[in-house]
Amino acid sequence: MDTTASAKLDDVDWSILAHLREDGRIPMASLADKVGISRATCYARMERLRTSGVLQGFTARVNAAAAGNGLAAFILISGQQHRWRELTEKLAEIPEVEYCAVVTGEFDLIVQVRTDDIQTLRHVILERLEEMEEVRSTVTIFALDEVIDRPYVLPAGHGVEPVAIPTI
Repeated sequence: MDTTASAKLDDVDWSILAHLREDGRIPMASLADKVGISRATCYARMERLRTSGVLQGFTARVNAAAAGNGLAAFILISGQQHRWRELTEKLAEIPEVEYCAVVTGEFDLIVQVRTDDIQTLRHVILERLEEMEEVRSTVTIFALDEVIDRPYVLPAGHGVEPVAIPTI
């Protein structure tokens, strides 16, 4: 994921993103009404957000516990520095890995894993991760309760309020 470039978003764009965060299946006419713009403008804005890479697609949000993957753990990985690309490629092949980021500090990667039980988590850690020659060590942290789960974060002041469009 490239994080070096960012699109220039205005208050209308942020309002669109805020409403989509609440309901990704909102009809275009309703979205336009809520944001305070015409449908044509809303379509154009959505297309610009898509082509600029801000909107990467639409997916279903699944309650992991209800779907049977209620055990969440974060695994801090210390790896061989010169082989981190190989390691991330191998991590991408593990279906239980939900998230992975290269981090600063004592560890090199943080990985979020979801499984249905402790035996599966044990298998992922001891038989998948620890067997990788790129992994030097791991520390596992269990999530006891997931209290905030946002699909993406909005900057302060960019909630779902209608945007005041200046008149010319």
